[in-house]
Amino acid sequence: MKLYVIRHGIAQEPEPGQPDSQRVLTKEGYKKTRAVAQRLAALGVQVEAILTSPYLRASQTAVICHEAGLGPMPVVHEALQPGGDWQQWVTWWQEWRDQGGGAVALVGHQPDLGHWVERLVWGEVRDKLVLKKAGVALLELPEQGSPVGSAQLLWLLPPKVLAD
Repeated sequence: MKLYVIRHGIAQEPEPGQPDSQRVLTKEGYKKTRAVAQRLAALGVQVEAILTSPYLRASQTAVICHEAGLGPMPVVHEALQPGGDWQQWVTWWQEWRDQGGGAVALVGHQPDLGHWVERLVWGEVRDKLVLKKAGVALLELPEQGSPVGSAQLLWLLPPKVLAD
């Protein structure tokens, strides 16, 4: 089963008094993220679910992916917020897979997404993988058993590879 891991696009810088969760994509962020999503669609990427962090910049990125035709309207998944509960997502994924669900896209934040990819591939966090803003990782997850340490990393692409 394919898992697309997508980091949110370029967001505005933090402003005094503004909650981090309310930072929005910049004009450049929209443009680059849209180009990445359109390229993914042109490559035939299709998912059955798009899960997103509740943070605005991530949910905006997820909506752009939906609008490009990658999958259905995004669903907020609390585990994808910064510092979110990794095990909560693993449990969700195992239930999704066991019910016959297909490819999934996750939209969230660094370093969490890099850590999640590392756990899926190596079974542990190594602080080595970095997902650039609007970057995409593609993993192949096992059809049964735990995904932890069992995934195959197929892509780790910065946006310039997909958007140019």
